[in-house]
Amino acid sequence: MHGPRLPALAAALVALAVPVGGAAQSAEGDPGVAPAGTGGAVSERDSGVGVGSPPLLIFHAPAGVPAAATARTVLVEVARRRGTTLIDLSPPVPAAPEAGAHLRQAIEAYHGFEPERAATAVEAALAEAERTGGAGLTAAELVDVHIYGALIATEQGAADLAWERFVQAAVLDPTRRLDPVRYPPRVVESFERARAELIDSPRAELQVEVDPGCALRLDARPLRARESITVVRGRHFVQVRCPGFLDYGARMLISEPVRTLRPGLVPAAPPAPAEVRGLARGRGAAAVISAVVAVSPGASPTLTLTLIEVAGGRERGRVFADLSDDSARARTDLERSVDVLVDQIMTPPAPAPVVTAAPAPTPWYRRPWVWGVAGVAVGAAALLPFLLDDRGSAGFDVHLGGEVP
Repeated sequence: MHGPRLPALAAALVALAVPVGGAAQSAEGDPGVAPAGTGGAVSERDSGVGVGSPPLLIFHAPAGVPAAATARTVLVEVARRRGTTLIDLSPPVPAAPEAGAHLRQAIEAYHGFEPERAATAVEAALAEAERTGGAGLTAAELVDVHIYGALIATEQGAADLAWERFVQAAVLDPTRRLDPVRYPPRVVESFERARAELIDSPRAELQVEVDPGCALRLDARPLRARESITVVRGRHFVQVRCPGFLDYGARMLISEPVRTLRPGLVPAAPPAPAEVRGLARGRGAAAVISAVVAVSPGASPTLTLTLIEVAGGRERGRVFADLSDDSARARTDLERSVDVLVDQIMTPPAPAPVVTAAPAPTPWYRRPWVWGVAGVAVGAAALLPFLLDDRGSAGFDVHLGGEVP
């Protein structure tokens, strides 16, 4: 009796369960809900400053540093290969001295009876000698500038100025004698009187304190750094050239018995960071590499490479290189160091992991399977009394009644 009813119950349960599966499929296919791992709120990593665009290269080296040429050559090659530009802000090499040429013009004009031209040329030579410490002149030429300056002043009637210049010539070289064949007798006589006044004048011990690596000249004669020398008291010409500093030249008064001269050397300062960033900004670069060659007394020249963001001025990296080694390996190492800094800007950052916003948990009472089971239970409760009633197993009787027409 019960066997035929069980397939009917199973069929009813299956029929009620179909909407559960259909509800789940519909939810998964809803375009407003991202499937796990493929949607949600994705965090995009900042692409960084100037990604894919090489930084501008700005180079600075003081004049007179031979090793700086090697560094510049390497940087030019990197700039060419990486498709960027190098701007050299190094101070220009000092112009060649012209005092010697002015002196020759003055001598030619003086002996050619051109007093105005001779005066202009000799004054130009004297002015440059005072400004540069006698750069470009030999010791004899430095004395000649003052002698011809005295000659021209005498022709112009400026006796006091002529005498001052004769004395200055004698201070520079008390042993100098004028050739009577070349110079007029009154000129030779005036110069000898100036020398006679200085023969018994007190002397001074002079020492110039500069780094041993500097080139030092006193009155156009080479002098070793910190070497003591005896000089006639008066005005002397000092010229100092040190790597990493601007050339120094001056005409100085030595009047005390002992004098230690410490020239006020001015470092050849590199451009300020604000200037570097301004140049890069003007060229549309998002970053800049500042390459600065520095020289310290008693040390090898060094190159400092600094990677700077243009917008905020943040330093992204710094590399130091010793320029004392000029080997091929050292150049390769320097080129790699620059490439590392360039790659920090040009290489795109690694993609950030995808972050998926997890959907809010569905309350248990709203889950489709709960209502499916509940529907099955209710349906089963409604059907069971009919399926299990023995009295209805025989069906029902039909009794015909009434009259048949």
